[in-house]
Amino acid sequence: VGIRGYQKSQRFAAAIMPTDWQAPVTPAMALNRLPELTAARRQLPAFQKLARVQSLLSAYDWGVGGSLQFELATGLPMVNPNSDLDIIMQRPAPMSPAQALQLIERLKVIAGAHADIQIVHGQLGFSLEEYANQRASQIMMKTAHGPILVTDPWHAEERD
Repeated sequence: VGIRGYQKSQRFAAAIMPTDWQAPVTPAMALNRLPELTAARRQLPAFQKLARVQSLLSAYDWGVGGSLQFELATGLPMVNPNSDLDIIMQRPAPMSPAQALQLIERLKVIAGAHADIQIVHGQLGFSLEEYANQRASQIMMKTAHGPILVTDPWHAEERD
């Protein structure tokens, strides 16, 4: 689990027993809590961007991460006027780098700003933007055991 405070520098990684937590709030579940925000909170730029991208992403299994997910899950006011839009997407059908770049650009136009998209599959994750930009032959894949470099993030599988 990730424990955080009101600042990015106030983060702590920890492990807890499954019996010690109440109920999970997945990135997708957090989206359902948008209507529970006060009108003032919904006016923050990051929540406005989130509202604008929902129709574009409707074909994907996705949700929200970062401070937006934290606020939606806990009710604590974590989002500020400078908060980023972090999107967590369950691994869809593989995209070419051009298709990934097209999605990123469409999101940028609709949201009016950059959105960070993490593609996840189980305990694996990678940046769609890093994949789309093809700056190197390998990209970083986050795993439960630390980062690794892969050439094809769409077909990477978890290792024990």
